[in-house]
Amino acid sequence: MPRRPGGLDPTEINEALAALNSATTPEALEEVLERVPALSSPFLHAILRQKHLELQNSKSPHLRSFEGRYHFMFLLLHERWHQSLVAQSRASYAQTGPTDIEPVGTEPYAPTFWMALLRELDGALPPAKGPFYDPETDSEALNAELSACLGRTITLPPFTATPGSKWAAIVVGCGACDRRRLDVRAYVADLVIAPELIEPLREQRINASRCPACGATLSYPVRVWVLEAPGAGDTLAMLSCAWRLARNVFSYQPPPGTQRVEENDRILEIRFGQLLRAVPWPDPDGQPSADGPVQATMTISYSPAELIHYLDRASAPSDQIPFAMETMIREMTRKVESGILPLHQAIDTVLEHAAMFGHDWPLVNPGLPRFFKGPPLAHLFHCLVSEGVLRAQSAPPDARTMFATLTASSLLALGEGALAEAALARAEDSLALVEPGRAHDLVAAAVADTRADLLEFLNRYDEAAAIRQQLLVNPDLQTNNLQARMARAGIASHVVST
Repeated sequence: MPRRPGGLDPTEINEALAALNSATTPEALEEVLERVPALSSPFLHAILRQKHLELQNSKSPHLRSFEGRYHFMFLLLHERWHQSLVAQSRASYAQTGPTDIEPVGTEPYAPTFWMALLRELDGALPPAKGPFYDPETDSEALNAELSACLGRTITLPPFTATPGSKWAAIVVGCGACDRRRLDVRAYVADLVIAPELIEPLREQRINASRCPACGATLSYPVRVWVLEAPGAGDTLAMLSCAWRLARNVFSYQPPPGTQRVEENDRILEIRFGQLLRAVPWPDPDGQPSADGPVQATMTISYSPAELIHYLDRASAPSDQIPFAMETMIREMTRKVESGILPLHQAIDTVLEHAAMFGHDWPLVNPGLPRFFKGPPLAHLFHCLVSEGVLRAQSAPPDARTMFATLTASSLLALGEGALAEAALARAEDSLALVEPGRAHDLVAAAVADTRADLLEFLNRYDEAAAIRQQLLVNPDLQTNNLQARMARAGIASHVVST
């Protein structure tokens, strides 16, 4: 049976999509997820995400019905994954038992109202079951429950919303030893609007709690007790947080204790997108909105340390390559290496996004594949980003030709002959736009040399040798400009004396 990238054939994909469309109730969707394994495939998740974007962009009347199933399906997948993490952690704890842990030495950070709530409780817990309270509208009912819980009259200070962050108090259970505690967490944190959060974040005092009994970070929600509107959408999402680290840099902090599993990337990305849309992300005062499309950089931070790393990188000096550009190369490399994203889709995505957002990105020449210090796929994505940047900056066709040939060489180094042919076709299309003259002859020589590489890849050695013999007598290759140096480097690596 013919297979598509991602391990699914067309019949499996169509059957999975039909089963999803047939699920009109939450119970039916749960049954479909059990019955159709393809719905758990990251490749199908990519298809569903693309369909969701298309419905959004076209303002389709079918968006609302699709979106309900779409978000509930990924909630179910996320819940199942989280439940499996808790089951594994409990089994491990049952075998090893408690170990010596260092006591938590720093006080958690939260705005005034939330810290007053923690101080009043002083380690006590509210009931595990009950309603959730909005501190802005339900203060009387909250004070009444808190007073009943503690056996004395409690009056919390008036709640005041803090710009740039949204908070909640959640009763959680430890994913290892099952001890319960109250966790005050941010589910939205905007460091652009609220830079005062940066210091406590660096001190790991926000969303960094762990079990005081066994030290585990993994937890599960028991009761969302106090919730600042509008909320994250569901109970498990309340253990997550959407961070804005810089104006166009966002990071998703999944529930504590979540470990990276490549095939579940799409689940978290879709959950992140839903949380991002729960609240507005205003421009800072005094900073005008950007003209034209803007590249928003999205990352996933599995630990407070990783979140701080992304914050450091987002605020790094501008002499480094842009964070958005670096992230695109790193994430595409990781996703293709792990098999969750087909290479041809990654190529199309990078070319499209770099051409759309790369108008102010630097042009980085990664050199020839054999001299690149890093994974071969990273070299390829450097080349593709450069192609996109040249398009975004309306660069002359000779430059676009040279970098398309470099992309073709990178693909040949990866053994991707058909994709290399497509890159070489882009180079030849750009070459046709170069005015006659020395520049044309130089880039034509580079294209011809890469064509010879492709012929060798196809075992057509005589044709490749004939091309290289012609290139040896080209006087333009003896000059010292960029195109000539690149062309010479390619030719010299292949021509041998006979």
